[in-house]
Amino acid sequence: MNFISTISIISTVAIALYSASNFKRYNQYKWIVIYCFINATVEIVSLILALSGIHNFLMYYVLIFSEIFAIILFFYSTSMFFSKMRKLYFFAFIYSVLSLLLFKFTSFSHFNPYSGIFEGFVVFICCLLFLANEIKNPKVTNIVEVPVFWFVSAFLIYYGCSWLILLGTQLFTVKQELFIYIWDGHNILNIIKNILITIGILWIR
Repeated sequence: MNFISTISIISTVAIALYSASNFKRYNQYKWIVIYCFINATVEIVSLILALSGIHNFLMYYVLIFSEIFAIILFFYSTSMFFSKMRKLYFFAFIYSVLSLLLFKFTSFSHFNPYSGIFEGFVVFICCLLFLANEIKNPKVTNIVEVPVFWFVSAFLIYYGCSWLILLGTQLFTVKQELFIYIWDGHNILNIIKNILITIGILWIR
């Protein structure tokens, strides 16, 4: 584990502990707190498994299934645009596709990027739809003072870049030695995401 990975893990755990300690205050954005807690839990368990010499790919799939649940519910709870959608059907579609991808491509000894690509694409589209709706129907004069802006920006940058990186590595032949740099890039994106979420949390009144 290098320096970037260490900072990524520390930032993930730190933001989860801070937000959880103020859960009642942040109840309006509880799904962000739950999202942070899910990420921190998976990071810790994955690190323990890795240090024990056990493959931790299962935790990656657990992370995808659980965090996309929290993210979609975050959008439902903060946007009238998303609340008009048929929630049950939307969840059924998302998890049906994820289940098919896991059933067809999952390996507990090799990394499967397809679930991550699908998750990233879904979250990226949700972010774009959310921002498009907010631009069309602005509710505030200074959007940077709104916590939701920072949360959506964090998801837009992280998932928007992550699914493209995963897709690129899958479509093009990448030397094994380069994967460490690709993963470092992923960790840098995670750090940026955590910083933006922290800014959003600090704007909560």
